[in-house]
Amino acid sequence: MAADTGATLLIRQGTQLYFHKGANLFVYGNIIVDGARENPVVFRNDRPEEFYDAISGQWGTVYIDPTSTSNIINYAFIINAITGLQVGLPSGDYSPGLEIRNSVIQNVSFAGIYAFGANFCGPS
Repeated sequence: MAADTGATLLIRQGTQLYFHKGANLFVYGNIIVDGARENPVVFRNDRPEEFYDAISGQWGTVYIDPTSTSNIINYAFIINAITGLQVGLPSGDYSPGLEIRNSVIQNVSFAGIYAFGANFCGPS
């Protein structure tokens, strides 16, 4: 799944995204996750069996390209991934931007946030 260059992927509160093993979300444009405290957005594995709720590494990552700016993630749960968020790449002259608030990244097998040259901001 991908958000193409120049496009905005808006994910509204209460949305649940289910990823199959090895699946990723690639963001080349920008992403706005507009969850709410009582109705967060959930990124998780697609296995319905309760057993898989406790196993990390069930799907890939949400990848935000180095050229992507103005990304916002608010009230999201990102669970059971290999990497919760990958922001940018190890090489390059770009600084992707991400504002993340009120969110939980848990039960990942590699890294919650794997970032390169990124500009992050959170609560002040």
